Amino acid sequence: MLESLNKSSPKSPLSFQKMGFQNIFDLEKRHQQSQLLMYIVMSFCLLITAGFVYYAMQEITKSQDRIYVLNGGEAIMASTTSVKENRLVEAKDHVLKFNEYFFDNSPDFEQIKSNVEGRALYMADKGAEALYKRFIESGYYRDIIAQNIVQYLITDSVKVNMQVYPHEALYFGKQYQSRSSQRVVRAFRSRCLLERASRSERNPHGFIITNYELLENPIIKN
Repeated sequence: MLESLNKSSPKSPLSFQKMGFQNIFDLEKRHQQSQLLMYIVMSFCLLITAGFVYYAMQEITKSQDRIYVLNGGEAIMASTTSVKENRLVEAKDHVLKFNEYFFDNSPDFEQIKSNVEGRALYMADKGAEALYKRFIESGYYRDIIAQNIVQYLITDSVKVNMQVYPHEALYFGKQYQSRSSQRVVRAFRSRCLLERASRSERNPHGFIITNYELLENPIIKN
């Protein structure tokens, strides 16, 4: 009888204590799991956000590097090359065109004025205008007209250092002077600096030539 009562008696206080500790342990474990899951979700969200921000910044950078031209009021992307690469091409062409406009001459003073005054001088500072006036005063153009000389440049290369500002530029080429009796070939080398300027119809590249110097112009073939 006593044995039967003992079997049916409630669990001992020690058993309840063990069950309580087990429940507390399970709760703590679930809490840690919840925290871990929360950290994983937050990390994933941060990665997604960072990815979107990086993608947006890349697109903004690419859009700033694109060049557009207007065609009938509509903006059209002219090139997929970067602005920096295109500026180097523009700088070289600016130097090339200036030398050609200034030194490609025919025995017609109106044509000379059109090239120099109407084009070249808009691409350079007052130093180019001073050189033009010296040529006029020295009789340079008068001799071209009197001797019926046609002269023009053939470009070998143009080098521009875009790593410094103002940009240093060198022009290498040959100058051909043709007349009825002979043709003279001269070496031609000039140097200048390039500074940024506003673009215009007469100065589409947005550069101004300063400190222009004609370094070499000797006869190499007569």
